Amino acid sequence: MSAILERHGFEATSAADGQHALDALSDGEKIDLVLLDFVMPRMNGYQFCRALRGGDARLRALPVVLMSAKTDKIREQFVQQTGAVDAITKPFDAQALVAVIENALKRVVDGSTRASSSVGFDEAEPPSLRRPEDSARIARRELELAARLAKIVAPVLKAVPSAAWGDEGQIASALSNKLPPDALRDLGLTLRDFDFGDRSPIALSGDLAALPIGAVLQMLQVERQTGLLAVLRLATPETPGSEVTITWRSGLVDLVQSRGAGDEFRLGRFFMEEGLVTPKEIDALLHRRASEPPRSARAAQASPPSRPRLIGDLLIEAGRISEENLKAALVRQASELIYEVLRWQKGRFEFRVQPVSTLAERAKLSLPVASMVMEGFRRVDEWRIVEQAIGSFESVLVRDPMAISAAGAGSLERGERSVLEAIDGERTVREVIAESHLSSFDACRILSQLVEARLVRRKHETAPPAPSVPSAPSGVDVHRGKS
Repeated sequence: MSAILERHGFEATSAADGQHALDALSDGEKIDLVLLDFVMPRMNGYQFCRALRGGDARLRALPVVLMSAKTDKIREQFVQQTGAVDAITKPFDAQALVAVIENALKRVVDGSTRASSSVGFDEAEPPSLRRPEDSARIARRELELAARLAKIVAPVLKAVPSAAWGDEGQIASALSNKLPPDALRDLGLTLRDFDFGDRSPIALSGDLAALPIGAVLQMLQVERQTGLLAVLRLATPETPGSEVTITWRSGLVDLVQSRGAGDEFRLGRFFMEEGLVTPKEIDALLHRRASEPPRSARAAQASPPSRPRLIGDLLIEAGRISEENLKAALVRQASELIYEVLRWQKGRFEFRVQPVSTLAERAKLSLPVASMVMEGFRRVDEWRIVEQAIGSFESVLVRDPMAISAAGAGSLERGERSVLEAIDGERTVREVIAESHLSSFDACRILSQLVEARLVRRKHETAPPAPSVPSAPSGVDVHRGKS
């Protein structure tokens, strides 16, 4: 939604939840209007409005437009109870969103409506903001959860002296010492699977150590499932936490996205690898978009967007790539992310049956996973060999000019040249991989072959004597090996 608004000349600043938004506003962030989701972690939309109207005097009249999947029947009550100037019901398209925002701003400027600073808020979220069937179902689940928690925790709390009930440390110590492992596991599963009413129920979940993700992928294809598969790798001292989400439609993959998986999985990297754009060109394009002056409402309405303004759209508009280039890059991105997930041995997954998102509807890659799983397993095996050849990712490599000259550097392919040029005698292996703008797998495979061909060596190794007859493999062999 930020991308849509920016395309229409607005400056959009996002916050993860209501508390983050309040902090930003309290720090002096200049905002003309708040576009507020109702269901958020930590502080939901209702709580945010209550804090906004009861806090700093300069923020009490700040106009708010609410977004919610609630029905139109409670629209007026929704607006009145939160002091919002308007509300929009999800799902909505880009044109409707912009129209609501522009109308709300115009009404505030004209003085035809003002955000109320004296709304009478109840202490709790009004139950009427949920559909009756949702409220009844969630109430039953809450009672079940409370009963289960009481049954597990009550015997332990009995043994805690009443004087220590306010001491979180003592209570935590008692719980960890007295609760049996089975009770802790049941408690964790109960809390994890509890339905808070804002997402589709989990149809399938598990531990990657017990059920490999390759088996899950193939099962979802065989069963022709539609929904969202989220795969989570927890952070460790060696690896950062990351999440990959896979959108399914009738057993085929339409879109794969990631969070925290690394820059190599960003869409722009695939365009750079193909030589379609350079990193500087992408940076300049994003900078130019950020510095575009706001457009008038009339100009915005004259050319409504057909889709969010993403990096692929920017490059197409700039004439740097075609729709075919974009589709090819999305396919490569999806494949690389699935290959990466197949390497994860620890983590969790969960699959929810739900409709396909607008973004996935647009991409609609329709990829079968069987061939990707087979290629992913082959890569897992090859990774072990490659990593052994490279050694530490913190080591520094240097080029051997004589060996490179003897092998004929002109015969190297683009990927090989980019890796070789990134080796400057100062960068670590990890930094060379990032500088090459290739996937970690491709860059490491090339590096291992360059090391084996003695075109490069570790910085503190003694250079071998130059051969009397050139014996290094050709560029094609260096790149492809026996695969």
